[in-house]
Amino acid sequence: YKGRILEIVEPSPDRIPAFCHHFMHCGGCQWQPVPYSDQLKYKHGHISRLFGLHLPKSETVPPVIPSPEITHYRNKIVFNFSNRRWMTPEEKADPDTVLRPAAGYMMQGKYDHALEIQECDIAPASAVKLMHLVRDTALANGISFYDMRKEQGILRQLMARYADDERIMARFVFGQYDAEALKLLINVITSGFPEVGSVSCLINRDKDGQVNELETVHA
Repeated sequence: YKGRILEIVEPSPDRIPAFCHHFMHCGGCQWQPVPYSDQLKYKHGHISRLFGLHLPKSETVPPVIPSPEITHYRNKIVFNFSNRRWMTPEEKADPDTVLRPAAGYMMQGKYDHALEIQECDIAPASAVKLMHLVRDTALANGISFYDMRKEQGILRQLMARYADDERIMARFVFGQYDAEALKLLINVITSGFPEVGSVSCLINRDKDGQVNELETVHA
């Protein structure tokens, strides 16, 4: 069973403010209000319960090794493109709100909508800039964003994976193959980001977002 917060009547004394302004709507970082030291404690307890019964009595689960970074630590990030942008109630009520396709993260429970991401505190800053460049190029050149309901459209996903030397592997997912659109996007990102060392494109024509064993176009 899953629950969702309707109202915080009295916050825990251990609760801390989330550091990302997308937190209340994104749902991708559910641990942000929990201090990092407590996160490690809870995760260690969870792993201990899972494996404790299978360990010899003389052994215990070793302590969690903390990360030196608690923000911008991801070396892989996936952005989604949707022809439907999720909007806050305030945006819906504002007559000046611009209605356009969105690039960011898919909403939990609303997988046909994407939350427009302006910044992401767990991803490398350059990954968000790369996504914005792809988004703006697609909008300016009429490259369609994917329509999950109708299962049609071109631009569906962008993955950026970082190597230890900060080189980037970029991977597009298209809903349908478009050679001109792919060529344009490759030229734009390799010109704007010299650290992009490889680009590939998967073709996913199904509503299912799984990308294993899909047709791949290497660029």
